[in-house]
Amino acid sequence: MDQDREHIEQEGWRLYQRGVDLDAEGKAEDAISAYREAVRVCPTLPQAHFNLGVDLALQGQSDEAIRALQRAVWLKPEFMNDLMEALDLDYEQRETVINPGWAPALPPRVPSLFGMKRGGNA
Repeated sequence: MDQDREHIEQEGWRLYQRGVDLDAEGKAEDAISAYREAVRVCPTLPQAHFNLGVDLALQGQSDEAIRALQRAVWLKPEFMNDLMEALDLDYEQRETVINPGWAPALPPRVPSLFGMKRGGNA
């Protein structure tokens, strides 16, 4: 059983490295195919999911890219920092991506001019 798992991981890494090499040659479509095959063979390989997501995003395939990047971060949470740096998001944008319910503190409420009655009282 361990030999089967080891063989699967080795094949996944081999396909991943093929994708990296194809990316270096500027062959994005072929690299995407290699990364897809790597995640098919070894679905627990976060690097292959991450690179697949990046290449898909660069090709304008945003829905599939998001799914691949989500899988990569789920498998290896440390990739969240790499993703935020790659997207060049500032702190507040990062927080809204990481924690969708998060919002920066709002300044104290100031009465609106439109809500004021005659005489200046809100």
